[in-house]
Amino acid sequence: MLKIQFTDKGKRVKVFSSMGIAFFPEHGNDFNELYRKADTAQYQSKNNGKNKIKIYEK
Repeated sequence: MLKIQFTDKGKRVKVFSSMGIAFFPEHGNDFNELYRKADTAQYQSKNNGKNKIKIYEK
């Protein structure tokens, strides 16, 4: 995933990313359903720590 570190005005900054994934048509047939399930998976990945990828599970 994404992990970036840099210094800004003398302070160290760390950037991490978490990602949720939903697949068409396995997890939904329209944008709104896929978006909602990918968003759910993203929050699950954040709860499991930083810098994670999570595929939606029922």
